[in-house]
Amino acid sequence: MEELELTPTVKVDAGDWAAMRQAVLQVVRDLVIERVPLASRGALWERAALLLEEAGFGPDELAEAYTPGPTQDLLWQALRLK
Repeated sequence: MEELELTPTVKVDAGDWAAMRQAVLQVVRDLVIERVPLASRGALWERAALLLEEAGFGPDELAEAYTPGPTQDLLWQALRLK
C-alpha cells in the first residue's frame, strides 16, 4: 500500500486516512474535552498527536474542530487529511 508523507515526521498508509482522522479527533478530545484513557487510545494515537502539534491550532480552535463544520474542514486541510 502506498505510504503518504503528511509531514516530515508523520507518514500514513493511503488506506488509513479515515483511521488517522479518527485518531486526530481522539487526541483533540483528550486535549480539550475529556481525558481519553490509555487503554482506549487507537493505534495511530502517537502519529496523530505529532501531526496535530504541527497544525498550529489553539485550544479554542481545537474544541471547535472537534465537531463537523468549517473549523474541522480547516483542520483536515491543515493536516493534509482532506
